[in-house]
Amino acid sequence: CGRCCKYMHDQLVRFEQYQNDTVVYTWEAVNLRAAITQQTKRNQNLILAKRLQYHDWGPRKLVTTVAIREHPLPKVLPYDPIISRTQRYSVELSGILTELFISSLFFNAQCAFQPSPDVCFPLGNPFIPSWHVFFASLWSVLLAVPVPLFLRFCFAKRIAEETHTAAEKRVMLLYWRLKDILGYTFLALWDSWCIYFLLVFILKFDHVLVSKWYLSAGLALMHRLFTAPVIRTIWVSAVLLISKRTWVCDFLLMSCPALIAFTHPDIKRVKRKTSSHKLEGEHAPRPMHPPSSTAISQERLPFESSYHGDESDSDVTEVSPMVIPRTRAQKKKEAEERKDESDLTYIEQRRRMKTDI
Repeated sequence: CGRCCKYMHDQLVRFEQYQNDTVVYTWEAVNLRAAITQQTKRNQNLILAKRLQYHDWGPRKLVTTVAIREHPLPKVLPYDPIISRTQRYSVELSGILTELFISSLFFNAQCAFQPSPDVCFPLGNPFIPSWHVFFASLWSVLLAVPVPLFLRFCFAKRIAEETHTAAEKRVMLLYWRLKDILGYTFLALWDSWCIYFLLVFILKFDHVLVSKWYLSAGLALMHRLFTAPVIRTIWVSAVLLISKRTWVCDFLLMSCPALIAFTHPDIKRVKRKTSSHKLEGEHAPRPMHPPSSTAISQERLPFESSYHGDESDSDVTEVSPMVIPRTRAQKKKEAEERKDESDLTYIEQRRRMKTDI
């Protein structure tokens, strides 16, 4: 009889340990799933705020924001962890030097000599742009595109969306260093060659030919810095203004999401003070510890009591869809101080069974 009682006692202890382990595993799984759900919802709300914030803007602010976004020079000013400011300045400078270099190739130096060959067109007035100058500047802008694209490929870093091992991180850092070395080497050689070629072109040939090249280079720079940004600003602003009133241009927004991708969303801070006279977002998140072996009768954590798994947890409300608070206030509930009655009943039954044995 003693062996039977001892055997039953051991089996009950094992069963209770199994249930405790199951509760711990379930607690970890539920909290992990809840945390992932909350973070996913917050990311979705932030993306939604970024893409729809222009609906609250007036026409003047909308056109100004689009103009700043579409111009090449303001793009090199803000901080970007993917590519540094120095690298962006270098890419922009290389693009301008490439345009000047290619535009000089369209001017035949022999046509400036007297007598000029029969295949040459008459130069005419050097201060009046001709079709030859116009198309030379246009082709220089188009043919200069591959160089900035290659440099951005060398300097830009890919965002790691998954957790890597230490060996994979070392390989990725080595790959980034090799791309940086390749980009800086190409940048130094190409810019040096372009500057040398342009100096030789300006100092060697006749001033009539060089004056035509000045006009072509000026048109290319004007198109890069003024004409192209203005054209992009006009049609993008028109699409966004129309999309605020009707659905006619929605297919353009769906096919080109970059049209409504604004870098800095209008996120307003909710200035409700807490008991410690700090803003909500200044509180550090509470550490989450797994329950112990007797976690069946533990109190519910604030994270568990505040999560219900429905769509009402979204940070975007109907009243203010563009206001994303930094954090929500932790609501104190009476359920946090009470113990679960079912857990108490279960522990009491286990205690009685042990006492009877």
